[in-house]
Formats: sequence, structure tokens, C-alpha cells
Amino acid sequence: MINWRCYPAKYTSDMKLFIKFFAVSIVILAAILAGGYLYVTYKLDSPAPITKEIIINIPRGTTLKGSIAILNKKSILEPALLFEIAAKYEARQTGRNLIAGSYKFRPGDTGKEIIKAILTGNRMFTLKVTYPEGISVRRFADITEAKLGVSVSDFLDIVNSEEFRIAQNIPCQKSEGYLFPETYEFFAEPTAKDVVNKLLKQGQKIWETQFADQAAEAGKTKHEVLTLASIIEAETPGPEERPRVSGVYHNRLRIGMALQADPTVQFAIGQKRRVLYKDLENSNPYNTYKHAGLPPGPINSPGATAIDAALNPEKHGYYYFVAVGDGTHRHNFATNHTQHINNVNAFRRKIRSQRRK
Repeated sequence: MINWRCYPAKYTSDMKLFIKFFAVSIVILAAILAGGYLYVTYKLDSPAPITKEIIINIPRGTTLKGSIAILNKKSILEPALLFEIAAKYEARQTGRNLIAGSYKFRPGDTGKEIIKAILTGNRMFTLKVTYPEGISVRRFADITEAKLGVSVSDFLDIVNSEEFRIAQNIPCQKSEGYLFPETYEFFAEPTAKDVVNKLLKQGQKIWETQFADQAAEAGKTKHEVLTLASIIEAETPGPEERPRVSGVYHNRLRIGMALQADPTVQFAIGQKRRVLYKDLENSNPYNTYKHAGLPPGPINSPGATAIDAALNPEKHGYYYFVAVGDGTHRHNFATNHTQHINNVNAFRRKIRSQRRK
């Protein structure tokens, strides 16, 4: 206990005043800190001003401060400085970093939840897009526009460019066959380049992991394999029949016989319709009735089963095949032309009988 009688009156008075001032300052500081804490807590726990579902894209390379700025373009995390400090504190405490991508936020989401989302990715928003096997480059473009909002022209400008063909080592003027058909997930608002790169990357991954070694052992280039696979893809949707169809084409290629594949003629004339006799006289290099060997390049985008069939043909003595005609997409196979003509006649009878029903 201080004995004030030991000090002069003036000194004692000043000391008391100082202690009183110090005590008041501590109280004020504590009140400010408490008020600040309550304000920060209130802002973090309060719903952000979101009136409807919103999707926000945070590009790769964005800093934590930059992400707050992007969010604040929609007035979501204000004041920015407060949320920058809160986000950096949360990142240090959890050891997490910003995860770039597209996020979906809803009415009722708090500032704390939004910060946690961009550091964990738990509100990441993606769009699923399925590209079926056997489709054309143009169909890829149409689906991309419908599902992702990327214009057909922007997509085709990339895929049909000489730069693209050189980069992919495509030895012809068409870019068919190099975009891999599969179901993909995309962040919101991708560019045409984003989409094309993802399709190419997946196709290259599948090729390298599943088919590159087989092709090298067979002495075939990727372009040759994709070209044959695309014809097999177009000829039959049945995975169980594809190795047999592949065997027919391998047998024909081995003896220099024309492939005579209707899908290549359809590709040459630019229409997917019944092939007419006059179409067989078309001099287009994709007309495999007129030109022996493989056409210049793929006629569609084959899937993995068709590529596998192209590299692993069934060994047999068949040189011909024609549809059964019963709607099952199955085929009758023949070892010689006479047997094939019989199968063709059977097909025509089947079609006529179905038309009469």
C-alpha cells in the first residue's frame, strides 16, 4: 500500500492524477477492443448481402487480398480491410491457402462461411458436360456453347487453326479425332482455350497411359490409330463387335483391299444419310470406296473402346460385314463376296418386311 505521506503534496496529487488517467485509458482501450471484437464478430457472423444464388470465379494466381476485392465487386465482404485481415488470420491459423475456382454462394451465407469456402474449396461450383463418343468437332463446339456459354466460333477458331494442328502433330487439314469424348467438370465461365486444353489434356493422358506403348509395338502412329478407331466407332456402337469389325479392316489393309466404309463416304459428302451409288464415285480422299488404305484422318472422335479395338483386332478370316437389319446394330460377317451378297440380300428382305408392318 502506497504511503502518500512520504511524498510532497504536489507530487502526490500528480501521481494520483496519472494513475486515474491510466486507469481510465485502460478502461477506454478495453472498451474499444471489446467493441472492435464485437464488431468483427458481428460482421463475420452476419449474412452477406446476397439476395440470390451467385457464382463468382477466382482465377488461378489470385492473392487472398485479390480474392476479397473480387468478392467485393458484388459488395459481398465489406469493409474489405476487415475481411482481408480476417482471411489472412484464418489462413495462418489453419495452414490453408486460397483455392482458385468458381464458387456458388447463397442468401444467408455469412462472411465467416465465405472465407472458409475460399480456403477449403467446399463451395466449389463446377458444371458437368458430357461429350458423347463419335461426335464431330462441330458437335463439340455446339455442346460447349449450349452448356458453358463458349461461342461456337471461338471454339472452332482454336480447333481448326493451323497452330492447333501443328501443336498436335496432325498431318492433315482436319482436326477431327483429337478431342477426347468423356464427361468433364468445368468451372463457371471458362474460355474456349480452357475447354479445348482440358479436352486435349484428357485425350493425351488416355493415349499415353493406355495406348501409346501398344501403338509403338505395332508400328502405328497415333494419327493412324485414331483414324481407324473413328471408322470403327462410326460402324458399330456395340463394344463387343468392335474388335471383329477392326479385324475386317485389318484384313483388308493387309492385302491392299479398299476399306469401303460408308461412314467415310458420309464424311466426304458432309451428310449423315444413306450412301447412294453416285456418292461412291466422289473423288474426295475420304471416299474409301475410291481410295485404298486409310483416309487422310479421323472422321469423328473415337472413345477408348474403339481405340482399343483398332489396336487389338479380332483375328479371323472375315473381309465383309453388313447390318443384320433388326434394329440391334449387330452385323453379319462374311469371308467371301458370295457369302456377303447373301447377307446383303437377307438385310434387304428384313428391311422390306419391317416396312410392311
